[in-house]
Amino acid sequence: MNERETPRVIPDVEHVIGVETPAGEFVFRIGDVVKGCHAAVALGMDPAMAGALFGLYWYHETMDLETMAPKDTARASVAAWQEYGDGVMQEALSAGLGEEAFLAIGTLLREEWQARTSVNAEAMAAANFIKVTRGARRSRSSTSRSATSVVAIASGS
Repeated sequence: MNERETPRVIPDVEHVIGVETPAGEFVFRIGDVVKGCHAAVALGMDPAMAGALFGLYWYHETMDLETMAPKDTARASVAAWQEYGDGVMQEALSAGLGEEAFLAIGTLLREEWQARTSVNAEAMAAANFIKVTRGARRSRSSTSRSATSVVAIASGS
């Protein structure tokens, strides 16, 4: 972990959480749900998931992690996410955080991430941005605004 040149201002908002451990307080911001999604898809329930979320949501006032997330989180391979998660875990353990506390924090972060993605899905559905139909299309009319037309060709039998 590296000391920050300028301390980070920690806002008092719901998506910033502090976790007290024997090694001190650790602060996380559950903000970038999309990056969490990429890590989750790549890692599933792999133990490196705890490290990946720990690193992605790290938000300490005076310390930064040395381990860097994959540059293109959307296209990162499973191996890249595992390497990142394992690196974050080793860094946290070297800083004095016990393995049990690390895994407990990883579980907490996964639950917070899942709660936020659930809320986002509920908000999208409630906002009624799109309508989903199953089976058959409800409307047979064209949604195109161009002057094109559809021609039906009957086969002669």
